[in-house]
Amino acid sequence: LKSVREGRIPFEFQLKGDETYPHRGELEFAGTELNAGTGTLTLRGEIKNPPPYKFVSGMFVKARLPGAKVPDAILIPDSAAVVDQDKRVVFVVGPDNRVQARPVKLGPLANGLRVVLEGLKPDDLIIVRGLQRVTDGAIVEPIRP
Repeated sequence: LKSVREGRIPFEFQLKGDETYPHRGELEFAGTELNAGTGTLTLRGEIKNPPPYKFVSGMFVKARLPGAKVPDAILIPDSAAVVDQDKRVVFVVGPDNRVQARPVKLGPLANGLRVVLEGLKPDDLIIVRGLQRVTDGAIVEPIRP
């Protein structure tokens, strides 16, 4: 996202009961702390509120902001990245069918899939099922898509 200081960032939002995002506004403040438990971030926006004054101060809404685009992004199922102590890891099948635990840097969710910013190549074959039984160095028989 571009900085709020650089200018207003447009956003769209919905109220409880809305199926689409019919309302528009401009972001004027973005908090710096992401709540890891809920995946939420505090934002404050300015919206036009002509009569009959549907919006009141302090309301909670579900909003969408324009995001940065990652060209040629690698997308994986979110469940394929597991936590290994202090890092996220994806199990990759090597050419000899030996499993390698590969540390990855993850980005946002996009259409239900997780963006991988670093750690995977487009032709990597990853394990997406049976992760609880996989160990680094194990030999597997992959099922190719």
